[in-house]
Amino acid sequence: MSLKEYQEDCPGCRPVIIDFKTGQRLPDDDPKMVVLLKIWREASHREKVAFHNVTCNSSRRDLDVRLARELMHKFQHHVNEIDPKLH
Repeated sequence: MSLKEYQEDCPGCRPVIIDFKTGQRLPDDDPKMVVLLKIWREASHREKVAFHNVTCNSSRRDLDVRLARELMHKFQHHVNEIDPKLH
């Protein structure tokens, strides 16, 4: 696992959803995680790098922030279709 750079095979470099009631991450087979991981697999390498840079390295580079924000909006939109309470 690396905080410095994105690594495709690093489990810490991919997004998760936390259940705020339990404080635990949702399992990969939870319907919300299935959708999130599908979007993640379809994301470009550059989008994944930007997401990592913003979430792990607090990047404020315009391109990183824009790409990460767009990816997070996709996550939110599709997860809200499954569970509108999360909005």
